[in-house]
Amino acid sequence: MRPIRLAGWLIPAAVRRAATALTIGALSVGLFGVALPAIAHSATATAERSDGLGAAVLRTVEVGAFGMEADPRPLTRENLDALANKDGVESVQGWVQVDFVITSANGSVSVSLTPRISAVQPPLIDGREPAGPGEVVISQGASTELGVAVGTTVETQHIRRDAGGVGSGVDSTAEVVGIYDDRVAGVDGPSAGYAIDRMVMGSVADAGGHTLDWVDANFTYPKAYVVLRDVANVPEFVGELQNDGYAPSSLASMLTGVTSAQSFLLGLRPILTAVVVLLLVILGWTTSATALAARRGEIGVLRALGWRRREVVGTFILQLGAQGAAVGIIGALLAAFGGATLHLAGGVTLFGVSVTLPLDASFAGTLGWLAFGAIICFTLGALVPAARASSFEPDEVLRDLPR
Repeated sequence: MRPIRLAGWLIPAAVRRAATALTIGALSVGLFGVALPAIAHSATATAERSDGLGAAVLRTVEVGAFGMEADPRPLTRENLDALANKDGVESVQGWVQVDFVITSANGSVSVSLTPRISAVQPPLIDGREPAGPGEVVISQGASTELGVAVGTTVETQHIRRDAGGVGSGVDSTAEVVGIYDDRVAGVDGPSAGYAIDRMVMGSVADAGGHTLDWVDANFTYPKAYVVLRDVANVPEFVGELQNDGYAPSSLASMLTGVTSAQSFLLGLRPILTAVVVLLLVILGWTTSATALAARRGEIGVLRALGWRRREVVGTFILQLGAQGAAVGIIGALLAAFGGATLHLAGGVTLFGVSVTLPLDASFAGTLGWLAFGAIICFTLGALVPAARASSFEPDEVLRDLPR
């Protein structure tokens, strides 16, 4: 009990002596209390959001119909379904193009009708993605040439061949449900038009003189696009497909820095946490070392009065722990105020990156750990100086005191 009573009596004086250092510590805790969750949240968002490193195009693997193995794997409907069932796969779509003519009152344009795979194709500037038969997406240039807008019904025509290979035009209608930006270079060429897979494959079946059932059972796609759930899985998935006899390639696997950049962004939280911990330990160390050096005589008197080393160490550890609590609590309050201000302001932009901070359970947990962590860090920082100061013999300390 003696260490507790003495520590309680000494704490106010110790806090006054170290007021400047403790103020710096509290401000640092408050600053990092806002910066740590804000930067970590923004880094996670950048790594995972659809327009960042988690973009679908970086999670997409292009698969060729034939690889370099002795037993190549064709991209049949059955094999595409098998790819779709692999772990980590979000979607699989076979790619093919077929001639298709779209006509309006202003004229007609020929397009290469292609299944819509938005991950690797130009973005829409108006309308929506095709969702059913008879819905098409055309380029901005084609919409201007035809004089049509989203919602316009147009005439269409594609070729159907009979058993003898003779082709004839099949007339139908379609609704323009979307217009894409043809200024963006896509993988389908400048004259592409888009529809759902079944509509495209119906035209492919007609062009080959087959039924849709025959195409489903026998047609081999020239290539396919597999979208994964996580960009970090791309290299392993590419290797797996190579072993299966396919010829896969991906943008993410060619841009070797993507995975490492994502790992760095997602690893910012533990890095920043380590910085905060190191700062608080150093602050506790220097504060305790300075205080103990100034109170060397008091330690000698306590030892001369029969206090054991562990009692002396406990007295000063309690003092530093109390100082750490003050730093942590005040810093957490400052961080809460700063976080609320940042949240209400809607975030800030630093170096072109939007930094936001949601006031959620994670942020509240961070504040709690800041207060508790400051106590632990100050205590750890005080252990060595306190143990060293208490190790001197009483006569050695008292002899060195000024008379």
